[in-house]
Formats: sequence, C-alpha cells, structure tokens
Amino acid sequence: MNPKYGTIAAGHPTTAQAGIDMLEAGGNAFDAALAAMLVSFVSEASLTSMGGGGFMNTYTAAGEACLFDFFVQTPRKRQKMSEVDFRDSYIHFGAVSQHQYNGKASVAVPGCPAGLFHIHRRLGSLPMKEIIRPAVKLAREGVIITPYQEYSLKILESILLQKPEVARRYTKDGRTLRLGERMFLPLFADTLEWLEEEGSELFYKGEIARKFAEDHAQHGGSISLEDLAHYEVIERKPLQTDYREHVILTNPPPSAGGSLICHGLEQAEAMQLSRQQPMGGNYLTELASVIQAMDSYRRDHLTSYLDALGNTTHLSVIDRKGNAASLTTTIGGSSGEMIPDTDIHANNMLGETDLFPKGVYQWPENRRVSSMMSPSIVLYQGKPKIVIGSGGSARIRTAIMQVVINLIGQGMSPQEAVDHPRAHWEGHLLSAEPGLLYEGEAFSLPGSRVQFWEEKNMFFGGTHVAYQDANGMLMGAADRRRAGVVMTR
Repeated sequence: MNPKYGTIAAGHPTTAQAGIDMLEAGGNAFDAALAAMLVSFVSEASLTSMGGGGFMNTYTAAGEACLFDFFVQTPRKRQKMSEVDFRDSYIHFGAVSQHQYNGKASVAVPGCPAGLFHIHRRLGSLPMKEIIRPAVKLAREGVIITPYQEYSLKILESILLQKPEVARRYTKDGRTLRLGERMFLPLFADTLEWLEEEGSELFYKGEIARKFAEDHAQHGGSISLEDLAHYEVIERKPLQTDYREHVILTNPPPSAGGSLICHGLEQAEAMQLSRQQPMGGNYLTELASVIQAMDSYRRDHLTSYLDALGNTTHLSVIDRKGNAASLTTTIGGSSGEMIPDTDIHANNMLGETDLFPKGVYQWPENRRVSSMMSPSIVLYQGKPKIVIGSGGSARIRTAIMQVVINLIGQGMSPQEAVDHPRAHWEGHLLSAEPGLLYEGEAFSLPGSRVQFWEEKNMFFGGTHVAYQDANGMLMGAADRRRAGVVMTR
C-alpha cells in the first residue's frame, strides 16, 4: 500500500515522529522537517541545538529548488586571544581524541532560529504553533536516553561538566546521563513558546539578543548585538551535477562538501566504479583512488573545511505531493556554554581546530563559515527520487557519495545501500569497515596506512535516506551506525 502522507528518515524516533505528525496534520515536507529539527534539539541534544547552524535543501512539487543556508557566521570583530574565554578541550572518540577549543570565544553567531522562521515563511503551510508543539511537549515531559545518546554524551563528558548551567541539563551525580534516564528541558520549552510569540527578532534583536551579547561582553566572548542584528539566512541555488541519468542537487560553495561529492561521483563514473561488484581488493583500491581524488580536489580548490569529529545530525523527508526536504544541523563539538535564560546550548564553531586554515583563532571577520554538511536531493525525470544527507564531518562527503553509488550504480535497495560497508581516506590513512574484502583476502594500499575496523561505526557517518521509486512508492533507510529511524505513513 502506497503511503498516504509521506516518509521521513532521521536520527531518533521522536524526531521522525514529529515529522510524521506534521504530515498527518496536513502539512508538507517543509513543515515536517522544521518540526523534526526542533524535536532533534531535545532528543539529539548532544549533536545539534538551536544555538547551532545548518542547511536545508528543498525541492517543491512545482519543481523549484532552493538551498537555505542558515549556518553560523563569524563575529564582526575578533578580540585578542589572550583576552577571551577560549579553552583547550577534547572529544574522546573511542581510541581517537579530537582536539578542539570551547568557551564563550568558541561561539559563532547561531543560524537555527533565523532558519526556522525564514523557511517557515517561504515554504511552510501549518501555523508555527503546531510546528513547535512536539518539541515543547518533549522538552517538558523529558526524553529517555538511548544507547546512542548515552555514548554521544559520554564522549563530551569533560566539556559538559565544566559549567553548572550545562551540567544541570546533561548530567546527574557528576556524570553524564545514562541509558534509561530522562533529560528534562522545561526552560527550553518556555524559550520555544517565547520565540513562537515574538519570532526570530527576539533572538537577534530582542531580549535574548541583549542577554546573549551582554554575557559575551562580560565574560570573554566575541558576539555583539550588531553581530546578531545583521545575521541573515542566505538562499542559494543548489550545486548541480549529472550522474547516470540522474540530477544531483547539493550544497554549493562556500561550503565544501557538495563540490567534493560532485567531483567524487564524476571520478567514480570515469573509473566505472559502479560497474564492479562492490567488494574485494580491486574495488577497495579503486574506491580509495576516488576518495583520494576528492581529497586532492579539496586541497587544490577549497580553502576552508571542517575535518573535526563535530556533532551533527541529518533528516530527510518526501511528502505525497512530491515536496522534498533534506536538512542537516550541527552544534560543532560543543562550546560548553548556554545562552543566558534560554537553555540553548551554543556551538563552538570558532574552536574547531581544522576549520580555519590560517590557524587557531584566526577566523576571518563577518564571514559565513564553511562546512562539509551536504544535504542533497537526487532527481530522476524531474522528480525527487533520493533525499539524502549525513552527519560525520569529514566523512560526510564519502558517506553520501558511496550511498548514492550503491543506490543508482549498484541498484541496491535504500537500506542495503545505507548498510553497505564504507571506506574513508584522509591523511594517508584508509579506514574501512568490515565486509569490503572477501574472507581471508589480503590488502594493502601503496603510500597509505590501512585500518580495518572490527565493526561498523558512527565514524563513517549517519546517512538517512527518503526514497521514491519509479511507481511513486515512498520508503526510506536510516543509518544504524547512528541509531537512525524511518517512519512512513
């Protein structure tokens, strides 16, 4: 039976449910994506926040494409590093530790509040009150900590314990929340209702803006009232490339990920990668060659990039009318700072060590920050066939490229394409999940170290897909590496 309303793939059951609720209430894919985004700020609070930024790639049933850039912006003035609150910290990612900085001076101007209201004005169909209701309800009732949430909080524990106002939200008895415990965010619920009444002006020019700027002025931050008042959502034409009779719409410059995905697909097609059985030493060698070509392209053509282990989540939606939304948001690696009296956790994009090529705390003033986030939509004969995106920072580009090849080139089902083992090459290291080689097969890559992981891991991304087949049937695929969920009604 063909779904009556649509399909959504997301990173948490409550996130997906909020989107489905909007579709069942008569809303469109864009209402669903916005409601799901707001719920993710509660249910996936270690990965994303109203105090972060993101991108939403949209394609309407009328055939109109638009990429909404509501990513973070650098402040208009950079203070001396010796005069600001800029602290060393680490994300402990299994056997790997990612160096970064947190504190108030790590916070860039957030874009999520502006993105919410701007996209709603342009494409929404339901009242804002209905769109925020699921997030308000969940924030007050509390979200139960899942295994993936427990892990995500644990790797940030040293940051989340630094400030009492942050620790109250994410911790209990001196440690991060554990499986089965409940996280309550009543103040955030109040803030959402306040925003619903006054709009994004409250955040960028009103009472929240005043408190935000005063806090930074008094305690070593960089964000001013002027920074907040001048923030704008940017509407961009999606970057477009052709791949095997399909049209890929993805994130254009100044963000880097979309360009790299397009280049990777071109290289994969030139090498006829999709015409091979997707496993074995020869396949892995050629896949590594494609990924290496992407990395060379990045170094030769792109001047800023995000290669940290940043906290990111994605959701994909297609509704029955043919509207499609691909939405990725992030908080970075966590600043450990709250925006006063809001329970909004602020990003640490200015503290990501690999984000700015000129060095630590050398960001250009008043500039949109670049990103690897690449929410994408694949068209076939003018209609959305694949809505896709991923978390995973530097692995975003390779995760999306490999899943698209699996879907289109290999003819896999959506879930098979997402589940298939992945590889990533960076810094002369090829990382590969189990299952890419035949049993007992030896493998080496000249000029690179090779690391075979013992099991699939969130390191390789969290790729969530909404899919429409040739008969108009809607379905989806969620990435088990990041506890993804698909709901179709």
